[in-house]
Amino acid sequence: MSLTTRTIEGAVLGPPRRSDAPGGFGFSIFDSRGARVADTSPVRHGEPRFGPGEFPEGPAQHVEKAYFAGPMFGHFGHFLLESTARLHRFAEFADHTMLWTGKRRIEAWQKAVLELLVPGAEHLVVKRKIECGRLVIADRGFEVGADLAAEQARFLGKYVPREPGGGDRLWLSRANLSDVGGVEDEPWLEAALADQGWRVISPERLPLREQLEAVGGASVVAGVIGSAFHSVLLLRECRASLRMLARGRGYGATYDIIAERLGLDQRIFTVPMEHTSGEGYRRRYRIGDEAARMQAIAEITRPRGADPPPIAPRGASR
Repeated sequence: MSLTTRTIEGAVLGPPRRSDAPGGFGFSIFDSRGARVADTSPVRHGEPRFGPGEFPEGPAQHVEKAYFAGPMFGHFGHFLLESTARLHRFAEFADHTMLWTGKRRIEAWQKAVLELLVPGAEHLVVKRKIECGRLVIADRGFEVGADLAAEQARFLGKYVPREPGGGDRLWLSRANLSDVGGVEDEPWLEAALADQGWRVISPERLPLREQLEAVGGASVVAGVIGSAFHSVLLLRECRASLRMLARGRGYGATYDIIAERLGLDQRIFTVPMEHTSGEGYRRRYRIGDEAARMQAIAEITRPRGADPPPIAPRGASR
C-alpha cells in the first residue's frame, strides 16, 4: 500500500448526520464546485463505514489550512486503528488545523494518544459547517479486514519503554468491561496466574504511558482477546510474546494483520466455552468446565517456542 496525499481547494464539510445510509450516518466533503470528494469514509471489509452526506447549510467557520483526520471513534481499538489512519503525513503539514468528526469533545485518553503521535497539533471537532482555504487528505494507512500499511505502522510506533522486554509476565484484564463482552471465568484465570507470579493490570484504568511501560517492558503479555492488545502498535518495538484467549470460537482478522506487519510472536487459542448472554461485541462466555480452565492456563503459560496451541478460527471477536 503506497500512501499519498491530495489537496482540496475551497473544501466544505460539516458534522455527520444520522441517515439510513450504512453505519447510520451520512458524511461527505465537498469541493469548491459542490461535488462530493471521493474516499473520505473509513472502510471496513471493503465497504465504506458511512454513507454519503448532504451539503451542510448555515453559517460557516473558516479554516484557511486544514488537515482531515476523520471520525473520532470512542472505542479504544477503533480510535487507535481507524481514527489515526490518515495522520501519518501530518508532520509535513504541522501548521494545519486537524479536523475531526463524530464526537463533541476529545476525551483525555484520546488526547494522550494524539500528544504521543502528533505533539503540538491543533485539533478542531467539526460541529458546524466548515469552509477550508485548502484541505489536505491523506490516504488511509489502515483498513479493517484488509491491511496495515508499513508507513502507518512506523508512524504509530513512537513509544520506547524505559526497560523494553524481558520483564513481567503480564495479564491484561477485561474483568471490569462486562458491558462490552468477555469471559465470565476471567477472575479465576487471573487468580491462578497471580499465584504463579503474573502481574494483572486493567489497562483502561491506567494512564497511557503506564500502559505502554507495562506492555513494552513485559516478556509475555496475555489476556482474553480485545483491543487492549492493539496498544503494541504504539511501541517502537514489541519484544513480548502475545497470548490471547479467543472469546467463543473465533476472532477478527485485525490481530493477524497487526502481527504480520510488526513481526510479533503471537498465539491465539481457544478452549471449550459456552455463550451465556449478549450479542455481537457484547457476547459473554463461560469456560466449559474445570478441565477447560486448566487447558487455558496451560496454553497461557506454554513456554515460548513450544508446540503451538490450537488456533481459533477468525470470527467475531474484536
